[in-house]
Amino acid sequence: MRFLSIPRQVLTEKEKNNMRKFAGVLLKQGDEYLLQHRDDISTIPSPGRYAVWGGAGEPGESFEQTAIRELYEETGVTAAEDQLRLVVDYKVVDENGERHTAVFEVVLPEDAVVHCYEGQGIVRLKDLRDIPNDKISYPIKKILETF
Repeated sequence: MRFLSIPRQVLTEKEKNNMRKFAGVLLKQGDEYLLQHRDDISTIPSPGRYAVWGGAGEPGESFEQTAIRELYEETGVTAAEDQLRLVVDYKVVDENGERHTAVFEVVLPEDAVVHCYEGQGIVRLKDLRDIPNDKISYPIKKILETF
């Protein structure tokens, strides 16, 4: 499975200040992808679906810093910026406003321990295209579009 790197758009300062920022991490360990099975709570994004690990950026954080922090908070996995490989980068504008998301891949050693501190559990898949349509979160959909 290959990913296409999509160059990040250059944003103006005004765009950066008026946009919510999100970062996600697609974990790979051996020949498997490790996804979060989201909680089935109607008030959260992608309830009950399979998703990348991640969340909202804090003021002043880069996408990379957000991805590293969220990955640690949700899985206990520590990663360095040089381990992040950009997979997909996109903007969404809807009734909730505008948000910008960057999703990175992190390849883990075979013996790395991954916990699930948020969500229903960890889903291990060899191919992301095996996810049932009713379980695909929006970030996974955007990743699949790059295949």
